[in-house]
Amino acid sequence: MLKPELILGTLSDYLSDEETDLDFARSFADELNMILLTAPETSELRRRLRYLETVESLRFFERLYKSWCHSPTSALSLCLLSGCDFLAGDLAASLGSRVLSNDTMHGLDRLARLVESPAFPYLRMRLLDTANNDELVYALNSVLMLMPQTDAFHKLRTRLEAAANIRSKRPFSSKAAEPKSLRGKLDFKDLERIFEDRLDRYEATKTEQRLKFLRDRGVRVVQVQQPLLMTLP
Repeated sequence: MLKPELILGTLSDYLSDEETDLDFARSFADELNMILLTAPETSELRRRLRYLETVESLRFFERLYKSWCHSPTSALSLCLLSGCDFLAGDLAASLGSRVLSNDTMHGLDRLARLVESPAFPYLRMRLLDTANNDELVYALNSVLMLMPQTDAFHKLRTRLEAAANIRSKRPFSSKAAEPKSLRGKLDFKDLERIFEDRLDRYEATKTEQRLKFLRDRGVRVVQVQQPLLMTLP
């Protein structure tokens, strides 16, 4: 029986090279992300990615990340799974500087629902660790600000408000329980660059598709810096 790491790794390598059909790449990344986060067969893989305590798990995270960046929200969820809260916050901030597509908005809604799912119990518990969770709280609040006000939005907001108001009678000691992580060895600048590059390519492709759609219908498009000027025949 093939190991989940081999299957996901091989599919991820294939996906990282996909530059033609970006809609397919985004959908495929979302499907692989759901398998990683929810399938019983990937539970051990999730544990290893959660801690990133070995060089092998670190390299596997980087391997997946390059493909997951085809979908902004899948990349965000991978960062949250792996405790890369600082990177997750930066990716969310990057999304905030762009016009979000409907696909991305729906993806943010799915991400908020995943936070409430069985895939992320330890992430919810980390919200009690007020001495060490500033980056996590910032990342989740950033996701909240990007989302439309759906049911998932209100559930995530309620979760964050509850965590902010709770004063645990028992000191939280996640640091003592966790293995030593190698997250600090990640090149966050390079990972952010990969994310930005994927977004730029996706936006450029969508713009070209819209222009082609208009031209095919006889609309003369005059491109200036911003916005696009269109004149009917």
